[in-house]
Amino acid sequence: VLVFLILFFGYLFLQYNSYTSPPSLIITKPLEGESLITNKIQVTGKTETDAVVSVNNQKVALSANGEFTTTLLLSPGVNSIIIESTSKYGKKKTLTRTIQIQESQ
Repeated sequence: VLVFLILFFGYLFLQYNSYTSPPSLIITKPLEGESLITNKIQVTGKTETDAVVSVNNQKVALSANGEFTTTLLLSPGVNSIIIESTSKYGKKKTLTRTIQIQESQ
């Protein structure tokens, strides 16, 4: 009976935690403060498999394991990239990457 109670309350805790916490969000590219020569930037990362990801307000498809990749065309100068992951419960996690695109010569 004790084992059952421990498992039951453990399950309830995990459900509560997934309901109240935002999804994990890891951005692997680009790095914060990166300075690049090309204006074609690949944004890659990983989140939870049931989340919805958007990059600069454009939805991005997830692979079966929660990885995503998209390509952006940015103008020369300083650019901000806003990546947002939203859980099925509506909880959001937002990360911003500010990068510099060098002027072509």
